[in-house]
This record gives sequence, structure tokens and C-alpha cells, in this order.
Amino acid sequence: MDIEVFRPKQFQDMARDYKLFADGREVVLIKRGVTQSVSLPEGTQVIQAKIDWCSSAEVKLQSNHD
Repeated sequence: MDIEVFRPKQFQDMARDYKLFADGREVVLIKRGVTQSVSLPEGTQVIQAKIDWCSSAEVKLQSNHD
């Protein structure tokens, strides 16, 4: 599954990259101020972004395949 991730330019975390996790495994670093296409491993059910000790809420994915 391919998704598109946008990270705005923000002053407070400009020196660090976010890590995007798929089912608990790191899949990509997300740089400041970019829109990035990400290929997730087949069957991914949950994604989450993390930076240092902070993280986003988990986002549950649903497949469109029957």
C-alpha cells in the first residue's frame, strides 16, 4: 500500500526527523517541510509517527481489497 505523508515546516522540531512506523517497525524518516510517498509493507494494519519521546495517535488502516 502506498500513502502520501506531509510534514509542515515547524520551528520547534526543525532539527529532528520524524520516524514513521508500520505495525511497530520503522519504515521511513520524514524530513521537515516535505510531502513524501511511502510504500508500506503488505498487510500493514497500524501506522504511527514518532519523534524523541512524543508520538502521534495510532492510525488504523483498512484495506480496500476483498
